[in-house]
Order: sequence, then structure tokens, then C-alpha cells
Amino acid sequence: NRADCDPDRARAGGYSGAETLRHRRFSHPCVRPRGRPRAAGHGHERRPVPSRWDQDGRGATSHDGLCGGQSNRVAERGVAGEFAQEQCYCTRSATHPNHQPTPTHSNPLQPTPTHSKVGSLMGAALPFSSVQLVTSEVLSKTMSWNLTDHISEDEITLGIGVLGMPGSTAYGGLTGVLRPNEGETLFVSAAAGAVGSLVGQMAKAKYNCTVVGSCGGAAKNELVKAKFGFDHAIDYKELSSDDKAAELASKIKEAVPDGIDMYFENVGGYHFEAAMATLRPKGRIAVCGSISTYNYESGTAPLNNINISQMIYTFQRIEGFVCMPWLTGRQGNFLADVSQWYREGKLNVEETTFDGIHSWVDAFAALFTGANTGKVVVKL
Repeated sequence: NRADCDPDRARAGGYSGAETLRHRRFSHPCVRPRGRPRAAGHGHERRPVPSRWDQDGRGATSHDGLCGGQSNRVAERGVAGEFAQEQCYCTRSATHPNHQPTPTHSNPLQPTPTHSKVGSLMGAALPFSSVQLVTSEVLSKTMSWNLTDHISEDEITLGIGVLGMPGSTAYGGLTGVLRPNEGETLFVSAAAGAVGSLVGQMAKAKYNCTVVGSCGGAAKNELVKAKFGFDHAIDYKELSSDDKAAELASKIKEAVPDGIDMYFENVGGYHFEAAMATLRPKGRIAVCGSISTYNYESGTAPLNNINISQMIYTFQRIEGFVCMPWLTGRQGNFLADVSQWYREGKLNVEETTFDGIHSWVDAFAALFTGANTGKVVVKL
């Protein structure tokens, strides 16, 4: 109900339940994490919605009204949250009825009437909270993307999946870093995940690539072929030799005897070494993640071996990247292209959903245990 975004209704007590737009649920770590995230190391609080923001952007509470009578201030009610290297969520925005945002041409991220009107849909990298106030200063220090023209409210989770960080990572890595030629061969690790599943589908739909995916377990291997259209799937959990890189390279060669032209790196470790061993001349590797190393203490993760001499006369290339240029529209045409591909049925999505902000630790841990398929979403 879009009335849920109305600050006057919140002031008048028009909400049922424990939470109104004057209060928010906020989740945060209590101690510096070591290894996998665990519930014991995180807390949940119910705090007043701040109407003034301190210098670090987390907010100081006051009693001068929800919007404080100041310009460029928007109340955001969180709808769905995601987990990646940053926490982002999509929101429904609600401005004070008397509030008139003042666009400033010098700051392109400053709210505009279109961006901040009641019922607007957006995604942003913001604290993991059910309700918060977002100022132009806060937005100027983070990334945000306008979803109003691309999805409806009942599709809000798409804004943190195919039309959020995972989709823009897949899009940017494929179109901006790997730059496929028609009919080339692509190898994808974590192929049943939010990013891997999308990059494989984009490569098939737009470039007619042969796609090989690696994922854990028979069910995920069947999923990437049946739902996501991959040509081949390799179950890395079945690798049993001491030299898993060599064994995985052998599996890749069984699927595509001539080797691979591109590798989309989500995992690191022996997956990277197997990809290098099967990479053809002029081959490219796009590196966006190395999840196999994330749970090691700093400086203790095993290092990958790279034979740089093999890259010289073969013109091979390895490039790291992040999604921000494509997600924020500074590069490419991500939102327009990918929303169109989705509407045309060229992209299928899979989500693993958790309910309530209190479940976020379990949701986050699912990324490291393989318990998720596709995008992990926390419904706030």
C-alpha cells in the first residue's frame, strides 16, 4: 500500500504493528567478524528515524519532525535487502507534503521531483535499516539507481538482482571487460549464483556463446542447464584429486576440447588456475570476485599461481573490475538494456528469500556455504 510511505499517517499513528516511519530496525555487527558471519556477532536495534545527519552519515536523532523542515530530505522505507560486498536495498520514497526538493545542477545525485516523489522506486548502497532519511549529502557519497521506469513495486526484488549489483556486474564484466565475439566460449564459476547465472544467460542471448558453468551439486548443475541455458555444467564438489586445478582443467577440456576464450571469475583458487590452463590465445579473464578466499584471516589466503610468460605471445588479458560504472549509468546502458532483455524473456532469475531484518546473518552466511541459489534477498 503506497499509503505506507505517508509521513502524516505515521505521525497520526496510522500504522499497525511495532514499526512506523518514525522508527526503524537496524542491524549491525557487534564485534569484528572472523571467518564466516555468525548470529552471535551481530545485534538488532529499534531506533528513532533520524531527522538530522551527523558527519559520518549515520544520523543523530531529534524531535523536530520526520523531515525537519529542511530541503533535499527524503524518508525511505526499505522493502528488500541484498548481500554483496556492500549492502544495498530498494526503497519506496516518501517526501513531506510541504517539501519541495531543490535540484542542483552541480550535484547530479541530488534528489529531483521525479526521484523523490511518493511511490518512487530506487536502489542505493545505504545502511541495512528498514527506514531511514536520505539527504542529498548522503546520496552524494554513495551510489544509487532509479528503478521507477523499469519495474513495478511488486517486482522490487529485481532492483537488487537482475537490475541491481548482480546484473550490472554481469553486464559490465561481459560487455565492458570480456567483450565477446560471436560464438566464442565462456567459462563461468559460481554459475548458479546471482552474477554467474546472469552472465551466462547474457552471453548466450546476445553473443551466441558456448557457455560452461561450474557449480556445487547435481541440482545446481541441472538448474544452470535447464533454466539458465548453459551448454555444459561441471560439479566442482565431485573433484577428488589432490590437484583440483588440473582435474577441473580436464573437465573443462572434456566439455570444450578447444579450450575457452573467456573466463568470468567469481571464485578464485583452483578455478582460476584451471581457467588459465585452458585459456586460448587472445583469451580474456574478468575478475569480479574470489569468494573461496573470503573466510581466511587477512594475509593467510593461498595465492594463485600465474605463469605470466604464457600471456605474452598469446595476447591474453586479465582484468579486475567492479559494477559501479555500469550500475550508476556512467558507462554502458545497463538498466535500459537488461530490463528489456528481462521483459523479452531472455533472462531467467532465481532468488533465495529470507524474511525479516533479524534473518540477515543467516542470509549472508548462505553465500559462503552454497545454501543459496541465485540472488539472496532479505525482505524487510
